Amino acid sequence: MVGDIDAFVEIIRDLRRLEQRLHRLEIGQGGEGSGLPSPSGTYSLLYSSNDYNASYDEWDGELEHPSSADYTLLTTASAFSWIDATTAWPAPGNDTEIIYNNSGVLAGATDLEYESGDLVIEADSKALKLGAGKDMDIYYDGTDGYIRTDVVAASDLNIDCGTNKTIELQTTVYRDINLGAAVNSLPVASQPDEVQFVDEGGTNTGIYSYGFAVGEKISGAFELQHDYQEGTDLTFHIHWTGDTAPTGTDNVQWQLTYTVGQTGQTLDAVATLTVETGYDTQYEFAFSSFAAITGTNFDIGDQFLFTVERIAASADEYGGDAKVSTMGIHYQVNTLGSRQIATK
Repeated sequence: MVGDIDAFVEIIRDLRRLEQRLHRLEIGQGGEGSGLPSPSGTYSLLYSSNDYNASYDEWDGELEHPSSADYTLLTTASAFSWIDATTAWPAPGNDTEIIYNNSGVLAGATDLEYESGDLVIEADSKALKLGAGKDMDIYYDGTDGYIRTDVVAASDLNIDCGTNKTIELQTTVYRDINLGAAVNSLPVASQPDEVQFVDEGGTNTGIYSYGFAVGEKISGAFELQHDYQEGTDLTFHIHWTGDTAPTGTDNVQWQLTYTVGQTGQTLDAVATLTVETGYDTQYEFAFSSFAAITGTNFDIGDQFLFTVERIAASADEYGGDAKVSTMGIHYQVNTLGSRQIATK
């Protein structure tokens, strides 16, 4: 008889559970019956009380939307409830649980925050780790940003911008086109002598270039490279040294005569620039940089044609040859190269 009663009680419980599930399907909104009319108007979640019965994996009643907008829905393993801004949030229970609170903070992760639509790591040197083995990460150390692909095992970093697209620097940097003096063209007259570089002890090195006395010149040309930021200025410069001891601070003056050829255009008239540099230490290398050349209309592929001549200094002329190692331009860069062969 006792066994029959227990069986009967179990049947009653099963019927009760079935009744609750059917009731949820009929009027629930936001649960298994989502999409059907709510029992008490807009913003209700389920029905009757505020409790979730974890034992039966079911709702005992309705969780209604609060009258105030300053509440957030908290979900845990055993309950759903509305809480206000003063309520403490529980920490995540394990590595896979994230709780988002009403202040925009991911509870239990004090450095991670959701702020104005951005996911923010509010600590230096904390990384976003990627991959099953966490081989790659991205982080900021308070001074610089880093992308590392060798955290566990080294790998390549592949960047695909798509057809006719490329990485573009928002802040430009500089590169240098330098031509050795020995590879430039000599005029029929007023040629510089071929000379050796000497070391700091005055010993010949067996490395040759050209030594410029006053009135001697050399010509050359180069192409504006495909990483050049079109429309920006160019700065021509010369690296040189002298073997003769200066008398104090002596001077060397250079003159640059140049023009730029562009595809499909005739050649503009030449322009000239000068720069004078003091020289006070024998065997020391010097650097002479001309004023910037306005590049408003310059494009990649343009041909820069030039002649460099040593001219008389304004005063205290250096008595020895000025031996040129290289000459060329500094230019601004905003891409790794051009998107197409002939266009930026």
